[in-house]
Amino acid sequence: LDLFAGTGVLGFEALSRGAEKAWFVERDPALARSLEEQVTSLAAAARVIQGNALEVLANPPSKPFDVVFVDPPYVMDLAEVLHKLPAWVVRENLIYVERPTQRGGDPLADVVALVPGAKVVKQGRAARVTHGLLRLEK
Repeated sequence: LDLFAGTGVLGFEALSRGAEKAWFVERDPALARSLEEQVTSLAAAARVIQGNALEVLANPPSKPFDVVFVDPPYVMDLAEVLHKLPAWVVRENLIYVERPTQRGGDPLADVVALVPGAKVVKQGRAARVTHGLLRLEK
């Protein structure tokens, strides 16, 4: 599941590495159309949902995903997104997140402290972005 898909780079990379399928959720109509064109062009096993990711998360799929990519706009509350994810991801599987790096702080630790059962498995930094793998253990 590639939430806040944008260009879909994370979801398409997962497909290129053997993911069975991917769903792309993107609010911007132009980006969603571009994703649809790429899915068609590549004959990818993918679904594009044009809409608000938080609204989409309100209706869980019949089968959860193994991996979820979450790269929301930096002004969005990541904890709010994580609270809605348990029905979307297989328990204890990975959620990839990105947040802006904070001087003197740890943006991922700050978020997981607000989400019961969330745990940072691995994290790193690239330029002004902190990225990490999380698990929801409850």
